[in-house]
Amino acid sequence: MKLIMPKRKINQPITPKNSNFKKTSFSILVSITLLFSLSNYGQEIIELKKYISQSKLSVNPSTVAESKHLNDLISDLNSSVIIKKGNLNTYSNAPFIRAVIDSYSINKIPSSTTYFNNVELLIIRIEKPEDLSISIDESIINQFPKLKYVYFLCTYNCTFSQIENLVKYKNTTIKFLYSISIPS
Repeated sequence: MKLIMPKRKINQPITPKNSNFKKTSFSILVSITLLFSLSNYGQEIIELKKYISQSKLSVNPSTVAESKHLNDLISDLNSSVIIKKGNLNTYSNAPFIRAVIDSYSINKIPSSTTYFNNVELLIIRIEKPEDLSISIDESIINQFPKLKYVYFLCTYNCTFSQIENLVKYKNTTIKFLYSISIPS
């Protein structure tokens, strides 16, 4: 049996008619897109008030309930673990559902503690420009097995892009939020 190959002129250009040009181009485009999206952390960070107000307008009842739950976590007096300047304090005897940590303490979280087992909201206080040198990555997030929200509370005039640069972790189940609240 003799294999017959179609004849092609030597200088004939490769075009969609005579090759897999479209498939190859599409594969290259998809590969480049994936490469850039995976190399960039790309974690979405949303302004807190905007997130809550949009969630309240949702037609999905569970989204509205989640918005109310988040608002309660932030504004009500909940059982909390507070770590400030490396010192750990607790408020209430119930399982702790909220942790408030200053930037100084973020890399000093005790890994063997059970205080964080039920924490749903992690509030990270950013109080001065030097606090922007922290990095929120998987090692920090993994300290909180039930974490739903990471909330950056900036108490001076910082910018969204400065806060965005703090997150070195991409997770689709945890909501990353921020607000700029300058005390008067």
